[in-house]
This record gives sequence, C-alpha cells and structure tokens, in this order.
Amino acid sequence: MRRPGRRGVLTIFASLLFVVLLVPLASIASACDYCKGASLVLGQSGFTSSTAATSATGENGPVAVAFDSQGDLWVAESHNNRVIEYTAPYTTGEGASLVLGQPSFTTNASATSDTGLYLPVGLAFDAYGDLWVADMGNNRILEYPAPLSSGEAASIVLGQPNFGSSVCVLSDTGDCSPVGLAFDSHGNLWVADYGYNRILEYSYPFSTGQAASLVLGQAAFTTDAWGASTVGENGPSALAFDAHGDLWVVDNSNRVVEYMAPFSTSEAASMVLGQVNFTGSGFSTSATGEYLPEGLAFDQQGNLWVADFGNNRVIGYEAPFINGEAASMILGQYGFTSRGFATSKVGENGPSGIAFDSHGDLWVADYVNNRVLEYKDVVPPVITLSCAPYTFALGLTSDCEVTLKGFNGTLTGETVSIEQTGGTGSAVSLGTCTLTSAGKCTASVIGTMKGHVTLTVSYAGDSDNAEGSATTSIIIYGWVPPHPPSTPC
Repeated sequence: MRRPGRRGVLTIFASLLFVVLLVPLASIASACDYCKGASLVLGQSGFTSSTAATSATGENGPVAVAFDSQGDLWVAESHNNRVIEYTAPYTTGEGASLVLGQPSFTTNASATSDTGLYLPVGLAFDAYGDLWVADMGNNRILEYPAPLSSGEAASIVLGQPNFGSSVCVLSDTGDCSPVGLAFDSHGNLWVADYGYNRILEYSYPFSTGQAASLVLGQAAFTTDAWGASTVGENGPSALAFDAHGDLWVVDNSNRVVEYMAPFSTSEAASMVLGQVNFTGSGFSTSATGEYLPEGLAFDQQGNLWVADFGNNRVIGYEAPFINGEAASMILGQYGFTSRGFATSKVGENGPSGIAFDSHGDLWVADYVNNRVLEYKDVVPPVITLSCAPYTFALGLTSDCEVTLKGFNGTLTGETVSIEQTGGTGSAVSLGTCTLTSAGKCTASVIGTMKGHVTLTVSYAGDSDNAEGSATTSIIIYGWVPPHPPSTPC
C-alpha cells in the first residue's frame, strides 16, 4: 500500500501521537509491584494533573528532552512551538529559566524565521554546547550557538536554503518533517527524516543549506520509498549511538534497528528489536513487541531504553542484544501485557523522548500528560563476586574479589557488605569491604561453616544509585583434603 503523500505528514504524525487515546483502556492503579514510580514532575504541579499550559511552569505537548554539559534539562514542546530550559537542581513544578522560539513564556505562535519554531520535536547538543533543534513543521534543523539566551536567533539552518523557507524537497539538501537528532563521536549530525523515510548524515563543519553526505533507509537521496526490511525505513523518529559507535533507530514499523559502523549509503541493518525479523511491522503489547516507539536512549551500563508511545510505557533491553530479544525492564505499566494510560506517579500517557542525566536517572517526555517525569535509580549498579580458591577447608581462607560497575559518582570509600550462609552453621556477617576508585575490593573469607556455602555481597544504595547484590558459591570441607600420592597405589 502506498504511503500517504507528504502534505499529510504532519497530520499523520499528530494522529499517531494521539492514536492510543481512541481506544478505551483501563487506567493504571495508583501503585504496582512491577513498575517504578517517578520521583519528580515538571510541567505540572503534581502527578495527578495533565493540563496544557503556555507559561514558565506549564507545558503543552513535550516531545523531546536533552541535557547540556552543565546538567540542565531542555524540553522541546511541540504545541507551544518552543524549547525551554530547566535549571538543576530540580523541584516538582519549577519554572523554566529560558525559552527559544518565542519572545516570552506566555506566547506560542508558530513562525518560519531565525527566531521562530513550528512543531519542534528533536534536540541534541554538540561538543561545543550548541543546541540543535529538529523543527518538524518547518522541515528544517536549526543550530543555536552557546551561550544560549531567551529568544536568541538560530545561526545555521539545514534542510532549507534560508530561514524563510519551509518546503519539503527530496534531495541531499532538503528535509521533510525531521524528527530525531544525534551526534556521532566525530561531531557529525544524524537526522531522522521522518517524511522521506530515511536517515541523513551531515558532516562537520556545518553551513546553512549544506548537502547531506550519506543516507540510510533509501538507495539514494532522491527516493523516499517506505517499508520494513534490512535496508528500508518507515517513518524513523529517533536516533541514538551506542558505546561502539553503532547507530540505533526507531521507526513506524514498530521496531528498533541497528546500523553498524563504519556506515555506507543504503547499508543493511544488522539487528532488530520489537519484531521477530526485519520484515515484520505489526504492533504488540508484550515483552518482545512495540507499538509506535518514539524515543530511545542508552544507560551507563549499555542497556537500551525505548519510549513505547502506543503502549504507554518505557521498556529496557538488557545488553548484549540479540535479534527479537524480550525487554526485561519496564516503567509505566504493571507488566508487559498491559498498556492502559494514566496520569499518576506510576502511569504514563504517550511517552515520547527520553534521556539519561549524568547521575543515571531517566527523564521521560510524557506527551499527552503535558509533563516531564524523572525516574531515579532505574538500573542498579552491577556487582560481581568471585573467589579463588572456591574449594577449601574449615579454618582456611579464600580471597574473594568484588567489582562494582555502573556506579554513578565517586567510588572511592564506598563500601559493600558480605554475608556467608548455607552449609552447616548459621549466617555469618563478614563485615564490609571498601572499594577503590576502580570499584574493586578484596575480602578474605574464612571457612567458618562446612558444605556448600553461599556468599552474598550487597551494596546498600544512595541518592544516585539503587541497591544491588550478587552471590557466588564455595565449598568448604570439614578437613584438609589429602594431597594425591606421588606414585600410584
């Protein structure tokens, strides 16, 4: 079936964002065992309100979130035609400190100019602290140079020849409804060009109206076919690079695909999530399926998180990844088979853009609820415990090494506790082990009970890190095993 014409792209995008509202679903209860509640809300005075507003404390259609190098949060509000900044440290209901695209916090008119915006939906900061905005309604990408100030003018436009133009053009210099933005490690800008079903790379340094240097999802810059395949895209909406420099893309085929570096025009994707194969495109409410995914981000442990808009949830895939793997983490729902929407601390309604801050906390643009949520400690640190030897005798010792990874903050001086259980005897606390700056410590474990024994190492958590634990097994004999004879018996 032919994809609708480009004139209808904005209407299609808006309808996709609201499609879940057309289905009568039960709302989420106020508490649950399988989801983690948000710790803070912006754009609303509390977790139970969702009123749209054009003010310093209100929001209207937040779609994307991003953090600058100072740790301040930036939000793209599609219906207020603006980008706003919240200054850290954050408090529920705080007012924004800066606005782009509007002359004040109480105006929201769209405009095609160097100071105006029309449906901004994507954000990214470059290495110099400049802010780039995907201005979807104007079919362009704008650069705002640092230091940023309220109402400032953009300095560069991509996708259009000048700041007064806004038409879709199918070429290497044109864009049509650009949505997602991401910078690679070389400073090149990548754009999810939603309306033309493609991903574009713009090579650094940038200049107004420059041509893209590479295209994914299409065979050339002059084609815009859509479809689900290894080389095709269907309305790509968000981008993110992993630690290896590989590019991950979400699209309207209800999937996430990976393209491996080094990149080449029209290369084939190497992995797919949300579908069992590259030709699948159906939506699903399950651990292996997705429904109109709209955003993605990697946490500090390399796990991939996806804003699953149609399922009113954010899901996490644990690294290392395999084709069609099931998500193992979820926010906004009781479990993987529910998709009810809610305005609460534990519920969501159309989550769109997501981003992690420097503390490892996850921030979600909850589009239909006109708010941004913070989830703290969504991923606990990873603890490992290994002992050598793991078989020894009562009264003897084994050196056990503890490693703590994925920690947010300074590790030096942090402590973990070790407990010994099982075998013949009672639980024995082995005290604490103090970590080095590399997140390691060694504890000598004495054989105080015999048999198959379990050692448990635990981290108690702090304001920036969740609790974590790990176990390992050792065998303690009641006697010293004899050495084998030097000659056969």
